[in-house]
Amino acid sequence: MPVDTQAAASRLMRFLAVEGVTGQEAAIGRELIAALQDCGVRAGAIRLD
Repeated sequence: MPVDTQAAASRLMRFLAVEGVTGQEAAIGRELIAALQDCGVRAGAIRLD
């Protein structure tokens, strides 16, 4: 399976840019949901805990 290293690096930088503190992960959660939806994952299929 080929890996798009440019896309992977871009996503990594997107996630690393989100400021976060232990116990306050809502911002990265929102960013992850947005990224998954950008890739075509339905909102109903996404769960955070």
